[in-house]
Amino acid sequence: GMSDRAAVPVIIPTSLWESDGTEEAVLAQWHVEDGTSVEEGAPLADVMVDKVTIAIEAPASGRVEIHAEVVRPVGLGTTIAVIHP
Repeated sequence: GMSDRAAVPVIIPTSLWESDGTEEAVLAQWHVEDGTSVEEGAPLADVMVDKVTIAIEAPASGRVEIHAEVVRPVGLGTTIAVIHP
């Protein structure tokens, strides 16, 4: 049943950071609303790192539970949402 499928975290990839000491991004915007169903690979959000906008894609298909607010700094490796398969 549904209960044996683990929720998948949506994490700001640590690979976005260069070695210049930047450890923070700003969550610029969500492309989906809380509770929306998405397909794997769909654009979920845009984050800005060093003034460059980077799209965060859904790591799995399912229902999105948003955990982070826009225009707020988000740290390296932060879980910004969870996808429930």
